[in-house]
Parts: sequence; C-alpha cells; structure tokens
Amino acid sequence: ALEAQKSEAQQVTLSMKNFNYYPDTLTVQAEKPVELTLDKSVTGCFRSFNVKSLGVSKYSRSPEDTVNFTPTKKGTFTFACSMGMGYGTLIVN
Repeated sequence: ALEAQKSEAQQVTLSMKNFNYYPDTLTVQAEKPVELTLDKSVTGCFRSFNVKSLGVSKYSRSPEDTVNFTPTKKGTFTFACSMGMGYGTLIVN
C-alpha cells in the first residue's frame, strides 16, 4: 500500500538560487499527497521548510529526507524557511 501511495504523490523539488527558493511558486492539487525534495543546493535555515497556514513544518536533513504533506484546503499560501529569509508561494488547486 505504501508503494502505491508514493507513486501517487505529487513530486516537487526545490533548489536555491539568488538566496531564495527556486522555483518560488509551486502549484499542487488539493487532497493529493505532496512529496517535496530540497535538493543539495539548499543549505542552512532554508532546509527548514514551513507552510504555517497548512501546519507544515519540517527540517529536511538531506535530499532523501523529503517533506511529505497533503494540502486539504485550496488557496494561496506562503512557504518560508525557519528564519523567514527565503520564501515563496504555494498554490493549491
């Protein structure tokens, strides 16, 4: 059952460019699991990924340590690192 769930997940990868997340706008579908990878260009506090309004908060130690969540409400949300230095927009359709 775990394998099936994994393949259904929306795969999203974030990098770091010009001292911010890249891309800084992510679009995902509501009610479907999201598997977010912070690639190896992401360093420091940027590895702590938060979407406060969706209750998502995770420190990703490595690209293998993915951030998994299922957005349950549609809308536009802000994601940011723990210190608020890097941020972007998460659009849930």
